[in-house]
Amino acid sequence: HPQRALYAALRLQEQLSRYSGQLRAQGKLPLQARAGINTGEVVVRSLQTGAGHTEYTPIGHSTSLAARMQALAPVGSIAATGVTRKLCEGYFTFKSLGPTLVKGG
Repeated sequence: HPQRALYAALRLQEQLSRYSGQLRAQGKLPLQARAGINTGEVVVRSLQTGAGHTEYTPIGHSTSLAARMQALAPVGSIAATGVTRKLCEGYFTFKSLGPTLVKGG
């Protein structure tokens, strides 16, 4: 589902940009975000938080690498790992940020 993840991130950026334009028109500060996407296996941990509410948290190497990609992404953009890029070739146009070493990568 890497294509779905990228489409979701693109849609988020589009909607956030539109909303930020409205905020600017009102004299308010715009909102900005960045996204990091990696493709791989994760483990999802469930945690009961009380009152019958359950939170689900993905953990593992793939999740950590996606978080590192997010930190590397310029504001307002999406950074994807090479694995995700290869799986999505032909669906999207990618711009290389060049080889990058990340902790745990």
